[in-house]
Amino acid sequence: MRAIPEACLTHSCASEPLRALSAPCSFSQWGIDIVGSFPAAAGHHKFLFVAVDYFSKWVEAKPLARVTKMKIQHYEQENNGNLLRANLDLVDEIREDARTHLERYKQRIVNAYNCRVRKREFQVGDLVLRRVGALGPVGKLAPNWEGPYKITQIIKFGAYELEDIDGRKLSKTWNACSLRKFYS
Repeated sequence: MRAIPEACLTHSCASEPLRALSAPCSFSQWGIDIVGSFPAAAGHHKFLFVAVDYFSKWVEAKPLARVTKMKIQHYEQENNGNLLRANLDLVDEIREDARTHLERYKQRIVNAYNCRVRKREFQVGDLVLRRVGALGPVGKLAPNWEGPYKITQIIKFGAYELEDIDGRKLSKTWNACSLRKFYS
């Protein structure tokens, strides 16, 4: 094998661009937590019951003096209907604002990530080496790459099907970040 100078693949740029996932809608997924104990405030409140909508980042909080099962259930039953009725007029506006803000944010993240991507594309029939996984105590002097393997099919998003030189297909697909070109 001829030595080809390449950048370090461990710390190099990603081989595939980032694809953002879109969230569902407002008020479909919540995060609920109890925060405390804080120094006692007016009314001997030491804890804070917090609920956050993951899509719109809407926050609801209620101070509590003690944390019991009945208090939490009482808070949910007492305030849930009032809260929804009070904010019913704002829900569509908040949802649309949150969706546009989230899409702009995701696009900025995708652009920042993709400017550092160094594409590693292979064609069907190319010979590649595959990264050896940590399968047991082999030691630090064991080879990091094995092969060569032949690319038989390009799946998508940097996934490839491989077969060894004898024509036996490998059981799973391999991502481009775990492959490198083989030069004979």
